[in-house]
Amino acid sequence: MARITVTIHGEQRSFPVTEQGITIGRQLDNEIVLNHAIVSRKHARIELRGRRAWVIDLNSRNGVTVNRLRVKEELLNDGDVIGIGPFELIFEDRAAQSVVLDDNRYFPVTSESQSVAAHALQLQPSDLQAFYQISMRINQALDYRELLDVVMEEIIRLVPAQRGFLLLRKGDELVPRVIFPPSTGDVVIAGSIVRKAIERGEAVLTHDARLEFAGSKSIIAANIRSALCAPLLTQVGAIGVILLDSPGREQFTAR
Repeated sequence: MARITVTIHGEQRSFPVTEQGITIGRQLDNEIVLNHAIVSRKHARIELRGRRAWVIDLNSRNGVTVNRLRVKEELLNDGDVIGIGPFELIFEDRAAQSVVLDDNRYFPVTSESQSVAAHALQLQPSDLQAFYQISMRINQALDYRELLDVVMEEIIRLVPAQRGFLLLRKGDELVPRVIFPPSTGDVVIAGSIVRKAIERGEAVLTHDARLEFAGSKSIIAANIRSALCAPLLTQVGAIGVILLDSPGREQFTAR
C-alpha cells in the first residue's frame, strides 16, 4: 500500500493512502496535521484515482511543490517529495508501476532502423508555424505539469502516433510523467528502443519493431510496429525521453 512519510516535531510518522484519501493542513481535523503559520487550514489532499495517487493543492496560500516544482495537482511516483510549508512529505509506493520497460537484449540495427541526428533535420515553413503555436501554448502553461501535458498534446497533434509517453529520469529509473491516452493500468513499452536512444543521445526511428526487435515480447504484446524515441538532453546527459509508437508500419519519417 502507498504511504506518506513525514517528520513532525522530530518524530517520523507514516500515513497509508486509502480510498478515502488524505487531507493535509493546519486544522486539527486533517489526517496529517502540520501546525505551522504558512500552512493553510486545508492545504492539500492526496487521493487515489484508479491505482495511482495524486496530490491536489486545495487553493492554499503558499502552494504545494513536488520535487521542488510548484503544482496544482500532480501524479505521484514512488520517492516523490511533496513540499508543504517547511515540511517535506515522502510518497512511497514500491508496488506502483504504470510503464513497464521490457528487459530484452539489444538486437543489431537493420537497414530499417535509423538514428536521427539534429543536423539532419531541415525545417520547412510549416514547421516554423507549428513551433510558433507550440511556444505560445507553452508560454501560457501555469505549472510544469500543465507544461508537460501541452508538450505531449502538441506532439500527438503533429505526429501520427497511437500512443505517446514522456518519461523523466529519477535516479537510475525512468518514471512516466505523461501517458497518452491516459491509462490506469500497467502499460508496456519497448525498453530496448528507449535505452538505445538514451545511450546514443539521438532519436531512434524504427519502421517495423517486430522485425528489428524480434525477441521483444512487449513489442508483440503491445502491437507495436512503428516507434520513434527521442532523448531529452541537457549538458549532463539525458533526463528522459519522449516515445511515440503505433501498430502501423512506417508511420514516422526522419523528417
